[in-house]
Amino acid sequence: MTVANPILGASDQLEATRGLVSFRIVTAMRWIAITGQAAAVLVVYFAMGFQLPVGLAMLPIALNVAVTLFAWQRRRRQGRDALWLQDSEAGQYLAWDLVQLGVLLWLTGGVSNPFAIVILAPVTVSASILRRATTSILAFLAIAIVTLLAAFAFALPLPWSNAQVIFPATFVGALWASLVLSILFVALYVSWLAQRARDMSQALSASQLALVREQRMSAIGGLAAAAAHELGSPLSTIAVVAKELLRDMPAGSPQAEDAALLVQETNRCRDILVALEQRNSGPPDSDDPYHHLPISTLLEVAAHPHQQERVAVSIIADPIHVDGTYDDDEDAEDTGDADLAEIDVTRLEQPTIARRPELIHGLGNFIQNAIQFATTEVTVQATWTHDTITVLILDDGPGFDPAILSRLGEPYVQGSGSRTQARRTGSQSGSDSGMGLGVFIARTLLEHTGATLDFTNRRRGGASVAVAWNRPSLSIED
Repeated sequence: MTVANPILGASDQLEATRGLVSFRIVTAMRWIAITGQAAAVLVVYFAMGFQLPVGLAMLPIALNVAVTLFAWQRRRRQGRDALWLQDSEAGQYLAWDLVQLGVLLWLTGGVSNPFAIVILAPVTVSASILRRATTSILAFLAIAIVTLLAAFAFALPLPWSNAQVIFPATFVGALWASLVLSILFVALYVSWLAQRARDMSQALSASQLALVREQRMSAIGGLAAAAAHELGSPLSTIAVVAKELLRDMPAGSPQAEDAALLVQETNRCRDILVALEQRNSGPPDSDDPYHHLPISTLLEVAAHPHQQERVAVSIIADPIHVDGTYDDDEDAEDTGDADLAEIDVTRLEQPTIARRPELIHGLGNFIQNAIQFATTEVTVQATWTHDTITVLILDDGPGFDPAILSRLGEPYVQGSGSRTQARRTGSQSGSDSGMGLGVFIARTLLEHTGATLDFTNRRRGGASVAVAWNRPSLSIED
């Protein structure tokens, strides 16, 4: 049975909005920069008495004003869609800001100008909102500008006093080095932090979309189950009437054949309604018994849409069952004795759990992942004690990539190129392959139910995913 994967749809929706930057924000930041530049030049010239080439210094600022007004009017005429910039367009705007700022600094002392540090501003903005490739280009442009300023800074030095102040070459070189290192640090570190924040935000949005879709599907299933329940009574009446007509009709008559056909079809409708009612569920707090399932039945519901003929899926529900991952029988026997000693024999019956979309989707995602990479067999094992409920999902595949095992569950985690060919990286096949969203969404949904997760590789080969809950918070006891 093939089912739609909500993770793929969520990823597609999020990918369509990636790389867009508000033109209003870029323009607002530029006006702030223009105001600050003009204020600095005018205050230094008029208030502090520095004899700057104020006319020349105001030229790049005035040119920046003209460029900003022209770009704003052109964008407004193009409509609302033009008010969003692609990554490359925003990079071009920031590149112009760097060039304009470089010209202004050259006219006012070069790297010896205390305000030379503002060369970091466009690079910082790019690192915060643009892609790493664009930020790298802007960083190299900023380094080139700083290098030119350091090499030709004495063309228009600042009038620090009546006598011209000439800074030692060592001092100018140190200023250049500090600016270059600052640019590189901002470009790398801030860009990395911003990218991590964007990835986490988008992954959480994808998780929320997946949960909403699961809740909608659960609600639709609840409506279907309710409709099946309501149709059961009139269908039973039709079946009774049809059987009485069949009994009263002469055998072999056309009317008897029609009545027999009516009985046959009502039986068929009854079977369909029973299957529909059993297959679907509504809200977890419903009084319908199909909304509260034994844990083994819940696992069967989660695994059913993902089963494949090539892989045998075994579901085990046993409070004293021992995990088959041990390498020698002695360890297994010792663990089994410990389990027997800890388990309250009065709680050996399977815990009853509300059929929640988070559980179905989260467990189903891990089971699907295990089936995808298994060789021949997947075991889904549920164990419980007085205090805990644990589900182990075991497969005989290649196991998780050791390079990313400690970071499984984080968004956009990818394995190395050589290992990914032989080992899985926790992603689902499809358009989000290699992005790691599948495990992240499943983990987020299960943690929303109070679960803790642990990912390991089995010593005999294969992967193991352990999902554990505090039993009182999950189980619905009679």
